[in-house]
Amino acid sequence: MKIFKVVIVSLFLGRLLMASYDITSYVTRAEVSHNSKMMAVTSYADKKHTISLWSGVDNLHFVLLKKYDFSDDDFFSENIAFSKDDKYLVAGVDSNVYIWDTKSYKVVKKIALKNEVSAVRFSHNGKYLIVGEQLNNVYVYNSKKNFNLIIQLPKTQKKPKSTYETKIYDIKFSLDDKYAVISYAKQNAEIYSVDKNFTKIKTFNHKDDYISETNFTTDGEYLITSSNANEMEIYTPTPPFKKIKILKKNGEDDIYMVGLSKNNRYYLTSWDYAGRIKVWDIKNGFKKIAILDGHKEYTTHLQFFNNDKYFVSAGGDNKIKIWNTKSWKEICELVLTEHNGFKTKCKYHE
Repeated sequence: MKIFKVVIVSLFLGRLLMASYDITSYVTRAEVSHNSKMMAVTSYADKKHTISLWSGVDNLHFVLLKKYDFSDDDFFSENIAFSKDDKYLVAGVDSNVYIWDTKSYKVVKKIALKNEVSAVRFSHNGKYLIVGEQLNNVYVYNSKKNFNLIIQLPKTQKKPKSTYETKIYDIKFSLDDKYAVISYAKQNAEIYSVDKNFTKIKTFNHKDDYISETNFTTDGEYLITSSNANEMEIYTPTPPFKKIKILKKNGEDDIYMVGLSKNNRYYLTSWDYAGRIKVWDIKNGFKKIAILDGHKEYTTHLQFFNNDKYFVSAGGDNKIKIWNTKSWKEICELVLTEHNGFKTKCKYHE
């Protein structure tokens, strides 16, 4: 395969890596459905961006269901999402939002926007789909009514200094769907009241620090943010969103990716190019209990699934790994091939 030179804009960090790299393939996300039966993978190989949909995820016997290929020149958003009933899979490709039916594998709707899509997220009740794009535009759609546009949120962020600062970075809903948190590359995260027509009620002022990801715990105890300044900042999950605790990074690199277990027990952070993953015990005062040697490059995705029995990690080393959360050991590996397929090797006895 011909090697080409690219300047990487880190889609999950919101920062520009000021160097050129020889890249021919990589894995950027491995999103597991809510019922843990499917997994959508975004990858690049053979001069194509690809979304592949897999079954058998819950029992670690992976079967390819469908592949969607896109052009080498397309801007591809790795922030894909399943609807809460797993009926739909949504992804942004260039300035378009694609919505697939996960049973027929057909596109049920394609939404054309003005700028490149950078983030998508469904609400827990399945009513809303929020889409973020370059130039800090945010759109809210009614996923119960043919994904019709409900509102475009007014811009409240300052004019960015450079192009890579102009995208929505992360979107999360509280469990009761009363609040939505929207993070902006190289700028602040903002909290919106869903019940009040998505009115902004809070801004996290991190100055020049980007917030890589936010998470509401489902027990209603915490709102957790991770930024390049701190490993984690813990807040109360309701107004006035009071800061409870700060966990410093001790001089380590930026937080690339995080993951929260559904039982609110464990929190994962990955922070360096070696792909190492920290495991934090939330119920034990956010105590660090393990550091896992994960990928040989930066980690691009972390997610618990199958009632927290496993978590999945994806990395820039062309690999997807499945981990057992009892032993914190790797039990499965999917390796991207040069033709945008995957070879799997699993240790089913663990």
